Amino acid sequence: MKKILILFNICITILTMFSISFISVKAINQNEQNEIEHAMQQTRELAKLDDFLNSNKQHRDFDVLYGGAFFENNEITINVVTEKFNIASKLNLIDDFNIRFVKYSLGDLNLVIDVLKDYMNEFSISSISRSESLNTIIVKVTNNYPENEKAIKEIAQLSNIIIIDEQSEFETLVKYVINGKELTFKSSTPGKCTSGFAAKDSQGRPGVVTAGHCVSGSNSSNGTNVEYDGYHVGDVGGTSTWKFSGSTDAAFIRLRNPLFGTQWLPTRMFMNGDTYHAASAPSSYLVQGTSVWMYGSQSGKLNGVITSTYATVNVSGVILTNTILTDIVAIRGDSGAALTFWMYAGSATAHHIVMGVLSGGNDTITVYTTVNHIFSDLNLTNY
Repeated sequence: MKKILILFNICITILTMFSISFISVKAINQNEQNEIEHAMQQTRELAKLDDFLNSNKQHRDFDVLYGGAFFENNEITINVVTEKFNIASKLNLIDDFNIRFVKYSLGDLNLVIDVLKDYMNEFSISSISRSESLNTIIVKVTNNYPENEKAIKEIAQLSNIIIIDEQSEFETLVKYVINGKELTFKSSTPGKCTSGFAAKDSQGRPGVVTAGHCVSGSNSSNGTNVEYDGYHVGDVGGTSTWKFSGSTDAAFIRLRNPLFGTQWLPTRMFMNGDTYHAASAPSSYLVQGTSVWMYGSQSGKLNGVITSTYATVNVSGVILTNTILTDIVAIRGDSGAALTFWMYAGSATAHHIVMGVLSGGNDTITVYTTVNHIFSDLNLTNY
């Protein structure tokens, strides 16, 4: 029986080729066991959501009906636009989803973000994020003047839009930074970041992915040495190998393979011994409330949840679109860290997947560029 909920409008970073099974041969403590069980339950829910989206997204009215999905008590709730329920009844809404009636579709909320991003500097907006659980847009501003708030509301035309005043905009998390280990950019202003994950370029040459602002922030250029554990392991490439604009904050550091000397290769292993299966960000697995993990060179492995799957943010004066937000709190030097989740693979097994890399954050959230945008913009593939 579907659970019907009513939404009231409210204002508020050696190669391994194997996948990871939840059945481990090493002993784990109770907290780790609980994390695994929780993640396994979520992967089953996400697999069901994937089936639902694949069977309904071609419906002619889907875009005006679907209000997104989110986790609540470890179960997925699907939002359906209230006024269109007579049409919604034609969708294949499976019985074990919670269905909630809402006012705005995902398309409505995305349109507001796309419109407001042109006003971010004018109205001192630091971020604009979508919340499926609240069925609204959350706007964070650094100078919440009454006239700015009024203008934002008039432009957005959302009855329940949430505007939050904060003291400062997102700062780039860079001491300037490698999979969960430190990278040092040996430029005129040396910087440190974190290696996110392994990749290869269009010619099949291996390297690692980190944050794009690590290149620009350290004043690095084509040929700048990149060090790892005191060794020269790679070099910054030309402008086609890094980007800090649009939907991408990422850089590909091609690893050295000299005629004489050490050849360096990337891995799918993190600094604490964890491994991942691949890098991918399927849209149907990007769900608010999904459990995720970050591997920072300074913070280590941290756990949290996705708080927004579609956000536009102001990272040190650069407007980034189509980003993911989480409630994980990182520190300087973590930039470029991998964000991971578990994808159900059947038979009590799941794959550990990298979905993006850390761009920036503040004392309450972190911002990530997705793997899909990184691969597309930098012409990379999985290693």
